[in-house]
Amino acid sequence: FVRAKMEEMEMELAKLTSNEGKEAYMQAVAQNKEYVTCDKFRLKFLRVEMFDARLAAGRMARFFDEKKKLFGADKLTKEIKLCDLDKDDQNFLQSGVIQILPQRDRAGRCIITSMPRDYNWEREAMHTMVRSSWWI
Repeated sequence: FVRAKMEEMEMELAKLTSNEGKEAYMQAVAQNKEYVTCDKFRLKFLRVEMFDARLAAGRMARFFDEKKKLFGADKLTKEIKLCDLDKDDQNFLQSGVIQILPQRDRAGRCIITSMPRDYNWEREAMHTMVRSSWWI
């Protein structure tokens, strides 16, 4: 079942148009095909879309498009590390607004909580929050 869905997803990725984020996806393939075609990586997108290959392909394309906007084309096929975040992003993380709890839920997943406190939301806070959350 999973292998068939992976192949179906591959066909759906080939059908992508430029307005669906194909450009960033194709850049990622050119940079590091092994990263983009890794079964473990692709399975994340299939699982979140209940194994609907068309939706999973679209989500994967949007993933690369958003990652390119947030971190630049050179980070498309690299895991985002703390050193990839700028000073504002790191200050946001240190503020404690977003925290990972030490316990896990019943399914074994991390629990992430947001506690907006005195953080200065005036300056590009959403961009900073999204970049910081990506790292988490």
